[in-house]
Amino acid sequence: MFIPKNRSIELYSDLILQYINDQEGKGKIFLDTNVLIWALNINKSAFEEFKTILNKLENSGKLIILNWVIFEFDQFVRSKSKLNIQQNTIPKSLKKNLADFQDYVDFTVDDSIAKAINYESKAVLKEELLQAKQKIEKITSIVNVKRKEEKKSRISYFTNLVRNNKSNVALEPIIKEANIQSEFRYRNRIPPGFRDISKPTNKEGDLILWFELIKYCEQNNNAISIFLTNDNKDDWIAKYPTDNDENYIDAHPYLKHEYQSRIEKGEFYIINLNFLIDSIFSSKNFLLAYEFTEFKNLSEAVGVELGKSDTDKITEWIIRNPTLHTEMNRTVCYWQFSPDEIDVDDMEKWIRERYKGKIKLDKVNWFEIIVSLYL
Repeated sequence: MFIPKNRSIELYSDLILQYINDQEGKGKIFLDTNVLIWALNINKSAFEEFKTILNKLENSGKLIILNWVIFEFDQFVRSKSKLNIQQNTIPKSLKKNLADFQDYVDFTVDDSIAKAINYESKAVLKEELLQAKQKIEKITSIVNVKRKEEKKSRISYFTNLVRNNKSNVALEPIIKEANIQSEFRYRNRIPPGFRDISKPTNKEGDLILWFELIKYCEQNNNAISIFLTNDNKDDWIAKYPTDNDENYIDAHPYLKHEYQSRIEKGEFYIINLNFLIDSIFSSKNFLLAYEFTEFKNLSEAVGVELGKSDTDKITEWIIRNPTLHTEMNRTVCYWQFSPDEIDVDDMEKWIRERYKGKIKLDKVNWFEIIVSLYL
């Protein structure tokens, strides 16, 4: 079912929420891996509000977490725990800057200069610099401990959520089929996943997920599927026009066609968290209705953290330049066993030397680029 061009975004939003609200078991909501990963990093208040949505979907029997999503999320958690070793102390670049500054003070400052900037002596200035460094290290340590505790709690919640809502599809035949079809599909830009063709690992991940979703619907006689994702690449989504010159995002036309060819009376939709939250706020009946203020923090988190950031733009720039991406994989981002072997500072330097665009690189989260490209 394709939404006619003369529909408004409001009507499309009402249609999606109608399926989400339906209490008769019509339709399922499938979560993408990136939604779970995103939820690990939002602030605590926003996470509690997101849990409210997930719990309501679970209680209504609509929530499904695919086995491939479970596998990818587990891989992410394991790899992230290793990568976090690099994040649990002061970044190497900051350490180097502090050390360089201390060397600079040693080389250029004497007692007369120290007194000119209101220090009794050069020794007093050096002692204050040392104390400042120690404060930075203490703050970093405390923040990391608190974040680690919160992440552990969230992973435990998702572990229970997965256990109660996981797909009943066997993965092995799905993986084999994806491996057989991926080369032809990607070469001919058939979605999903053709944008991942230059990935050194997991390049068939999106295709495996897609095949499992369809298989689940075949096995369980499920006609209506809504896929909740943060992925905005054109190998998953397309923009559709409305009667008032606005656009809404939905599944790529080929995905709709493929789904409908396999599922009797099938309807397949893709929405992102921005759309879901906007729809909730415009609805008078979201799973027994909630006040606007009950999702205020989640709305802010979605608006701030899901907008296309400079990190997203640099990641997209890499993905859309296969030659560059391949060179990265063979050099600065080469790893033998796990992405935690990648040196974040070396990767940052390598990209800075090659990027000549207008994106402000000082605002890029280089660690998240590794997560996006390799995890």
